Amino acid sequence: LYLVHQFTIPGSPSIWNGDEMGMWGADDPNNRKPLWWPEMHFESESRYNLQPGRLEKDKVEFNTEHFEFYKKLITLRKKYPALIKGDITFLPSPDKVIAYERRMGGECITVIINAGEHADTITLRPGVSSIDLLTGKSYSGTIALAPLSAYVLKHL
Repeated sequence: LYLVHQFTIPGSPSIWNGDEMGMWGADDPNNRKPLWWPEMHFESESRYNLQPGRLEKDKVEFNTEHFEFYKKLITLRKKYPALIKGDITFLPSPDKVIAYERRMGGECITVIINAGEHADTITLRPGVSSIDLLTGKSYSGTIALAPLSAYVLKHL
């Protein structure tokens, strides 16, 4: 959800070296390590500093799904100038839901993020049909927002 927000708000997205690969910082001495390229193999590691008492280890490997999601967001940002230079207007939304439009020229993209753990709904502008640039799904009228979900809607 944070990545969708970061790539759709004004300003440059900030990507820490390795974030796009799914890297996380482990305890010393594993906090400094090479990038997790797909062809590299590492031993599993613990993160006791973040999760006290946690005994199991996390698998250390390149996260292809995460990497592809970064690439999708970068592609959307490059393809739709409104996501880079467009004006931003925040829209009324339920608790734990943030909604805003990015407009530039005739281009309008609505971003909706449900940070809540429960489903919710939001009503789009009357008579406006949109396509979710993340999934390709079409929407109009009221959208049933899944818990912990994000939508990047291009108005048609």
